[in-house]
Amino acid sequence: MKHIINLSFILFLFSTSVSGYISSDHISSDFTASYLQLIGSDGTFLFSRNKTFKAAIFNPDNQQTSFYLCIIHAASNTIIWSANRDAPISDSDKMKLTDEGIQIFDKNGNSVWSTPQLKSQVKKLSLTEMGNLVLLDQFNNSLWESFQHPTDTIVTGQRLSVGSSLSSASSSSNFSTGNYKLTITSSDAILQWFGQTYWKLSVDSKAYRISHDDAQYMTVNTTGFYIFGHNETVLVYQVGLSVTNFRIAKLAYNGQFTISSFSGESLKHEFVGPNDGCQIPLACGRLGLCNDNSSPGCSCPSNFHVASGNSGGCVPNDGSRSFSVACSNSTTNNHSHDQSNSSVVSFLSIGYGVKNSSGSCYMIENELGSINNGGEGDMLGLIKTNVRFDVDNEESSQKDGFPVIAAVLLPIVGMILLMVLVIFVIWRKFRKSKKKEVKLGKQMSISHSSSNLDSDPTFSIPGLPTRNSSNSSTTELVYFPLYALEMHEQKSYMDLADPRLEGRVTIDEVEKLVRIALCCVHEDPALRPNMVTVVGMLEGGTPLPQPRMDSLNFLRFYGRRFSEASVINEEDEHGSARIQQPRNSTRLVSGFSYISSQQISGPR
Repeated sequence: MKHIINLSFILFLFSTSVSGYISSDHISSDFTASYLQLIGSDGTFLFSRNKTFKAAIFNPDNQQTSFYLCIIHAASNTIIWSANRDAPISDSDKMKLTDEGIQIFDKNGNSVWSTPQLKSQVKKLSLTEMGNLVLLDQFNNSLWESFQHPTDTIVTGQRLSVGSSLSSASSSSNFSTGNYKLTITSSDAILQWFGQTYWKLSVDSKAYRISHDDAQYMTVNTTGFYIFGHNETVLVYQVGLSVTNFRIAKLAYNGQFTISSFSGESLKHEFVGPNDGCQIPLACGRLGLCNDNSSPGCSCPSNFHVASGNSGGCVPNDGSRSFSVACSNSTTNNHSHDQSNSSVVSFLSIGYGVKNSSGSCYMIENELGSINNGGEGDMLGLIKTNVRFDVDNEESSQKDGFPVIAAVLLPIVGMILLMVLVIFVIWRKFRKSKKKEVKLGKQMSISHSSSNLDSDPTFSIPGLPTRNSSNSSTTELVYFPLYALEMHEQKSYMDLADPRLEGRVTIDEVEKLVRIALCCVHEDPALRPNMVTVVGMLEGGTPLPQPRMDSLNFLRFYGRRFSEASVINEEDEHGSARIQQPRNSTRLVSGFSYISSQQISGPR
């Protein structure tokens, strides 16, 4: 009986010590834990104040070989950050918090991961309600934050700066850095696989580009997904989503970038990029054939079969289709290639594997992607090749006779030169004909102007507003873009409306068109909205921007030059008209005619 009591007491002390490891909000330095010590709490040793997030030594998918220091959204059990993703530990390995930071040790006492050297000693480790793991000094100043070192996920309130990236995990149970990466550039958010871009936010139909400012950071919040720029005040890209309390943006291990909201029970996908799963390079494994739909259907091409084991993808039925010994020997030290990598060259029609006379070959770099079946018989695969040549054989073939490459290139170069010559002759003839048309047009314009001057002393060119001086018969043509700019500054939008509309337009409608038009003639092309944005503004789905006055000042210069050249005095005693300096104007007359786009919008 005494032994039973002692055993019960020991178990009570053990359970008390385990529960004592779980802290709320923060833990002090000089803390040590392992998964075995925390097994009663599933590895958890720290909660945020309201238990929204937890810090734990965690084994994903309940496997027993790889454990990671993680931050987890408690309600959805979603991992938002991991420390030692490329250096997993066992259930008995330890995590330590000291005054130098966080360190993780393996069973031999070797440090496999640690925070960088800090500027002062650590007092405590805190987990905020936003999911940010923070090291604090004795004055509660932040020394290090997990938000500044994202892995594959950001959450509400977290930022991903330009130049930073998210890297996918290798699988759902293996958090080591995978081959997919989401990078924020100064103008876009892009997904890459081995450095090859396969998706851009700018071409996604759900994303709206609001401005052409340089991007500074990407973030998600309760209302949507955004990229900001210009001192964190200008919105560059926007993906509007429904309002929610918690949102997570994650680069999944399969290469898809997803944005999800938490509704109280589970995560709901709101945005996926790319939406077509077949655009992901390894949607169906190496050389797998992917059908063109949002839920990829995978199969193998003709004469290929599913690869055995965990490698996935497809391999050829004929195992003899591979590189020759000469090619393999020349590249074994620098590249690793397997059956699927070495046999796909002729199948994808990018070249033949080996030319026996020279020993040159096409070598696949890194690994091969899936093949996307577009549905019309065309197939597209992501692939990299390195071409190696036998220099000695190449030189000997040139010494034997006329170089083979010269025999191939000379006819091609000759054909290109002939085509350039024909295009140049056609261009010269076209230019001469255009000059004749311009001269004829000028003569007709002068004749027409003389007849109008004889009949009407207040002659004006139809299609342009004009100003008539009250003290003389001088008529000054108005540069319409400048006139529109002046009316925009004065908020006199109805002065720009055609009087024949007779009240069928409102001032708000005219203001919208004027503001959009002024944005489209910004002197800096980067500030001009693209057609998708223009359509969105006209339809009301995109916020209406204010024209940038500093990029429209060139209109004033063009307007002055245009007005000076258009001032026409009455016909003098010799029947000729002469240019005068502009005078003060008092009246505006409008009409309709043709004017070129170059005159309206200025230089492009």
